[in-house]
Amino acid sequence: MRDIRIENSFFYDFRISSGVMSKKFKNNYSKRYIETPLGIVTSSGHWFHTTEDQIESYAPGLLRKYDLDMLVRAAEAWIKSADALALLLYLGLVFTLSPYLVLGIVLVLHVVWFFNKSAFITPGLSKLMQLITSDGTLLIASLVIFSWLGISERYTALGLGLILFFLLKLGLIRRLWEYLDRNRKGWITLNDRLLKMIILRYAMKENIEIEEVDSMDEQIRELVIRKNKS
Repeated sequence: MRDIRIENSFFYDFRISSGVMSKKFKNNYSKRYIETPLGIVTSSGHWFHTTEDQIESYAPGLLRKYDLDMLVRAAEAWIKSADALALLLYLGLVFTLSPYLVLGIVLVLHVVWFFNKSAFITPGLSKLMQLITSDGTLLIASLVIFSWLGISERYTALGLGLILFFLLKLGLIRRLWEYLDRNRKGWITLNDRLLKMIILRYAMKENIEIEEVDSMDEQIRELVIRKNKS
């Protein structure tokens, strides 16, 4: 075991030169991820089946312009965006429409956004999504609206809202769509599709030529298979 470096108080890089294991720990105040030979896993439990070296091979020079932690945080925000937008839509419409109708609208929006959100990824919208999906934004909005529903004695709307809040907060609805999505031909995980699109969009912004595009999905599937076997 050799080559152990501590670069600063927020970044730890631990490497074993034999190649058996390579992990990178990074903590940017609120975010932390671990890089392993099977991919990147975040503090929120999201897996991305790629590595820093592979990203560098896809988009040479991109990681010199954008920190990997920033790209991962952007991908996490898009992963959670369907849940956040659905909750905010419920909170915004529940005073004007029947709570059952609003719930139906929200579920339709959730599934449509889930399967199509990668088409809307841009660097600018990624920053907006990080704000929208933050715990502070969602908790404050929920507290205000739920309190008002309680004061107004709209208990049906309040009860449906609380149920929806916990389903979305736990990611249960999103996991249902992910499970159904697995039967699609040539499937790769939602997380990987989003991170791939973020890499492409940020590279386009910086006029970085993307290399080995055709091999990206294949390398992702290979890491998924290896992880499932481990």
